[in-house]
Amino acid sequence: MNCREIRLRFSEALDGPPGGELRRGIESHCADCAICGPEWRTLLRLESMMAEAPAPPPDFADRVMAALPPVTAPRRETMPFVAAGLLVAGGLLAFQFAYVSDLAAPMLAQVNGALNGISEVAWARASEGSSWTLSAWVAAACAVAGALGGAAILKARQTTN
Repeated sequence: MNCREIRLRFSEALDGPPGGELRRGIESHCADCAICGPEWRTLLRLESMMAEAPAPPPDFADRVMAALPPVTAPRRETMPFVAAGLLVAGGLLAFQFAYVSDLAAPMLAQVNGALNGISEVAWARASEGSSWTLSAWVAAACAVAGALGGAAILKARQTTN
């Protein structure tokens, strides 16, 4: 198993028997791995602390759940506003690049490289079955594109002044 597979099975190993084959394999890997070892040792310390902690009162879970606000489903009426917001953001981003096109040519190459890197990571994560959904990557890419567009305008304004 590689480091990613090891870390994905930490919880399973902690839930299993202490002398189980999975746990022994993970402990053997983590003894020599500088990446997985510290995380595994932290989880072991947390496990021992939780074993020493007193049990919660019997009605604890019910009280916590009662104190939480009710969960409501997202309203479909907001979707047109979200779509309109994305269109406006895209239009503003296009305007930013058109407005500063002659000043921002070197910066546009950097933005293009960054966006290509984001899309490569997104597709790699999606293909390996990551917990991130494509919509989260789209939102992250929009946020990065907006930030880079704002940075390009700021840099262009600083060079013209």
